Amino acid sequence: MDENLAALIISGLPTMEQLAAAWQNIAVEYADAMGTAEHKAYTAAIKDIARQKYKIKVIDDMVELLGVVYYQPFADRLNALSGSNFQNYEDRVKYMEELKRAHRRKSGLIIRLDLTEIRFAELIKKFTSNLEGKKTTREYYQSWLINLSDFAKYPINDQITVFEFCTRINRYQAAVESSKNKK
Repeated sequence: MDENLAALIISGLPTMEQLAAAWQNIAVEYADAMGTAEHKAYTAAIKDIARQKYKIKVIDDMVELLGVVYYQPFADRLNALSGSNFQNYEDRVKYMEELKRAHRRKSGLIIRLDLTEIRFAELIKKFTSNLEGKKTTREYYQSWLINLSDFAKYPINDQITVFEFCTRINRYQAAVESSKNKK
């Protein structure tokens, strides 16, 4: 929220990568809990990109390993991920040709990854354009906690989870909407 990842530290000495990953997990949990279609598309795109990158990496690793030695489970994994039919050939030249062919089949995954990343960039652009001039601060969250405490008639502190926070906001907004409809 205020770009201070150190605020996430409860104990220990996590790396910046661990803090960034924790912040991303919080953002995904928030998006899931708030439940808007755009946030769900954002979350789905993050997961899809991660899966596709993983598949491409595993294909590269299997090709590298199979280039050294044939091992049936690796060949099965390569075939499952790339859609190829790679197998052990007695002829080393044919073996290497088939291995290269299996490796080239990942190009469809790379194109799909590129398209998903373009879609993701468009979502990011849409989100950031909606947030221009609306910097979220600690005060923003504190004011929400105060409003939620008033509504619940008991104190709610900043130790609640992201899911609890979002659920309380959704309930508060539903109650406000319901009271408007009764008037």
